[in-house]
Amino acid sequence: MEVRVGNSPEIIGVAMEFPAVDGEGFSSPPVMPPRLRRILTESKSSPSSVQEIESNLQDADLRRQVRVIGLL
Repeated sequence: MEVRVGNSPEIIGVAMEFPAVDGEGFSSPPVMPPRLRRILTESKSSPSSVQEIESNLQDADLRRQVRVIGLL
């Protein structure tokens, strides 16, 4: 919705309305996809250590380098 001053073609602002609803307008709660739910609920034996994370990052970096060399 454009807001104008008199007959001036200059637009000085935009007005928008957003209804405030406390969940009354929703028919059901959002549903998480089964695949994502399964990934998030799978329990790991222990949190990853810094060394494991660094090792995984180095492995991923090497894989990227091999792919780039293969494309040349």
